[in-house]
Amino acid sequence: MKKIFILVTIITFCCFNVFSQNTLIDISGTKVDFEEFKSIFYKNNIKDTVYSEDYIVDYFNLFLKFKLKIKEAKDLGYDTVTSFVEEFAGYKKQLSEPYLIDSSHQSMLVKEAYERMKNEVNVSHILIKLDSDALPQDTLVAYKKALLIKRKINNKNFEQIAYDYSDDPSVKQNYGKLGYFSVFRMVYPFENAAYNTPVGKVSNPIRSKFGYHLVKVNDKRQSLGEVKVSHILIRSNQDDSDVEKKSSEDRIKQLFEFIEEGKEFEDLVQYSEDRGSASSNGELPWFSSGRMVQEFEQVAFSLTEFGQISRPFKTMYGWHIIKLINKRGVPDFKDVKEEIKSKIKRDSRSSFNESFVVNNIKNEYGFRSYDYNLKLFYNKEISNEWDADFLKKNKKVLFKIGDTKYTQYDFAKYIDENNFLTSKENSEKFIFHTYQTYVKKICLKYEVSQLSNKYPDYKILLNEYKEGILLFNISNDKIWSKANKDTIGLNLFYKENILKYKVDTLIDCFLFSSIDGVDILKLKENILSVQNTNTLFDFANYTDLNYRLKNERKIPKGLSFNQENYVSSISQNIELLDFLKSDYVENYKNYFKNDYSLIKMIKYRDGLSNFKSDYQITYNNIVSELEFIDGEYVFVYVNNLIPNYQFQLNEIRGRIISDYQDYLESNWLEYLFRTYDITVDWDLLKTLVSE
Repeated sequence: MKKIFILVTIITFCCFNVFSQNTLIDISGTKVDFEEFKSIFYKNNIKDTVYSEDYIVDYFNLFLKFKLKIKEAKDLGYDTVTSFVEEFAGYKKQLSEPYLIDSSHQSMLVKEAYERMKNEVNVSHILIKLDSDALPQDTLVAYKKALLIKRKINNKNFEQIAYDYSDDPSVKQNYGKLGYFSVFRMVYPFENAAYNTPVGKVSNPIRSKFGYHLVKVNDKRQSLGEVKVSHILIRSNQDDSDVEKKSSEDRIKQLFEFIEEGKEFEDLVQYSEDRGSASSNGELPWFSSGRMVQEFEQVAFSLTEFGQISRPFKTMYGWHIIKLINKRGVPDFKDVKEEIKSKIKRDSRSSFNESFVVNNIKNEYGFRSYDYNLKLFYNKEISNEWDADFLKKNKKVLFKIGDTKYTQYDFAKYIDENNFLTSKENSEKFIFHTYQTYVKKICLKYEVSQLSNKYPDYKILLNEYKEGILLFNISNDKIWSKANKDTIGLNLFYKENILKYKVDTLIDCFLFSSIDGVDILKLKENILSVQNTNTLFDFANYTDLNYRLKNERKIPKGLSFNQENYVSSISQNIELLDFLKSDYVENYKNYFKNDYSLIKMIKYRDGLSNFKSDYQITYNNIVSELEFIDGEYVFVYVNNLIPNYQFQLNEIRGRIISDYQDYLESNWLEYLFRTYDITVDWDLLKTLVSE
């Protein structure tokens, strides 16, 4: 334990009874819980391992320095700055989202969706149209209408009743028939009715965002899976003249005759009038039942052999010829589980899951509503001139959750902030739906406020994000940005430490390496063949030499070239140009035509002693021997050796800035240790050793 007293001599040694039961550190009144330190320690270290006292003390020192920086950040108000508040709110929202999903309900939805993938349903329906934001009284009218229509239905007349009463515009063409479909093809309430209603039966009225539906299930079958086809389309529609219709039919028949004569399907796709697929040999994306018009699906799924080509057939879009590319059945659950989860998030199921969660929140925290106090708002005209201030005195409670009450004035302020109403006639509908949204948001907000009490892991993670942002912001101000912007301080630091940046011998060289010894040996031989080597590697300063031709996948770094004029920007360098035109470059494609590795080049300019420490390479004044080091063939080209070399600030600015940052941080930490009173419960810390 001596190490800690040497490093932090200011820290007070305290007896156990100075602390509350689990306080590890007290920094001028700010207490740090031992469980927080343990959580971070074991997050970065294996739990079931015995650690030495010295190791734990070293880790604790880092933790203590971190907490000191956070303490000053809060004392300086970094956690109240608008940019911090907004950034942290964004992270908090992301972190809380997984906790606002009922995992058991989510799991049920995933399994349900997968089971439905295995089957397809064929349904007809009748729609009683209703706005998604309809008021309860309007909803009741539509519901009663749906019940009356259902009473008119018998086993044989559904299509006629649909034709006479359905508000679906397509009913005049399809008599309410929707054909086969599978999961995720319809809105969730409609899908539920389709899968849960027995064959031959009609569902009770089902509400969706489109209105009320009566769903008749015509058939159920095992899923046909998915199919991938290519097609040729000759367009033809009902509005075409008889001559045009005949012309379209003749053209598709002629194309089919060409296929029968042995012409390739792909060669004839150029005549297809589906320009979107013609450019890719007529290929369409994978599709399942319900994705295409029924005639197209029937033909596509009827093909059984890969490469099989259909006879011409007609759909509402025109004449088609289909070629089967592939088929696949329903995948295993483990292979589509994540895809299903993603679809659920985008599907109408997500709103049902949210409603499920909100209802659970209401039950858990004793939600109570006083809807009669909402009448005040229905008696007010709501327009874009709405001002909440005239309701300041209206403090009657609309609802309560937990111990928190929300009043008429609270809701009035919410309207003030979220009022996009432009028509006074819609004010009643606006109030009804705005209030529903307000209650939902408050419930979710209240749950988020309780997450830290309910889930210790969430509390720890949220605090890590908060302190991480604070640490970044204050460190940026105290160290990183200051080191980059403070040119006077940087120059002074360099002058005071100038001898630190002097080397006995400077080595200016290039290292070449590759896992392929043949390629790198040829490169070395070409370098040796160039007489004027002093200017050979000037090209390292030209960024355009990192250019890579799009049609060349394997180009050695630092030896790229332009096919037309090599590297035009340095064509004045005769020696380099000669090198680029040498045998190595001209035969480059032969060297790299197979899957060879790239030849890597590193420019090295530092002290010779550092070089010898970093690379164990035997070299002469120009080119070293080819050596095999750590699985790679390596040689070095030595451009220059300069004795007693003093680096200037601009030469190694990055290194000096890094050293200056370390210097600033060291000074900052000294200041923090002097400024704050720090007490540590060493006995509590020692318990980690014995755990």
